[in-house]
Amino acid sequence: MGDTLNKRGQVTIFIVVAIVIIAIAALLYLFSPSVKSIISPDTQNPEEFIREYLQEEIEMNIQTIAMQGGSYDLENIGTANYGEYEVSYLCYTEDPAPLKCSLSTAGNTLIPYIEREIKNSVEPLVDSSFDALKKSYEEEGYSVDIKPGDIEVIIVDKQIKINMDYKVRLEKENIDEYEQFNILVNTNLFQLLIIATNILQYEASVGVADPNRYLNSEGPKGFIWQKELLADGTKIYELENIYSEDKFQFAVKGGL
Repeated sequence: MGDTLNKRGQVTIFIVVAIVIIAIAALLYLFSPSVKSIISPDTQNPEEFIREYLQEEIEMNIQTIAMQGGSYDLENIGTANYGEYEVSYLCYTEDPAPLKCSLSTAGNTLIPYIEREIKNSVEPLVDSSFDALKKSYEEEGYSVDIKPGDIEVIIVDKQIKINMDYKVRLEKENIDEYEQFNILVNTNLFQLLIIATNILQYEASVGVADPNRYLNSEGPKGFIWQKELLADGTKIYELENIYSEDKFQFAVKGGL
């Protein structure tokens, strides 16, 4: 009799424990995205899909633009050959005398110009990423509707923000809708461009620039610069953040 009661008690305990385990698993599934993605790998978040597809390519494009003097497509742009890059002129004069140079369109509106260059460089990548997203979800049995929209690039302090106004509608057992996709790139490019703008203003107004005067006074800290003089009189300015190693370089011809 006692043994029977003990066995019934053990069975009851096992049932209670099993119910608790099932309840915990259900709660984890409902409220933990990471667990949910392990149980159902086909329901990867579209925002994460786009981010993983684009992040590295966008960062490489930004680096190329920074090392080419702010331009991605160098067609019809004057450049100087320097190392492994063709570096665009942001201030230029053809006069052989040491005169002040004239700012190019890029040099005159540096940050907005580079925002447009980044946007132009990523547009084909964005289209490819959403095509890949559509194919991936359709292979998992989803009905997918994608409405392309505008792409916005904003260069701010320590970041570049890329906002994609694309609308995605996924339908399977449920309907999920996403209205905007965003990518952040951590970079000191904004401050590098502020320094470059200061240099260009002096090159265009007096024909010579001394970045140390700016950096040692109101300029940002943690940045270094050097100037290389090429045989034809071209000056290559190289700017760098000593902590992140982010760089920006550009060419100037004219002045001292």
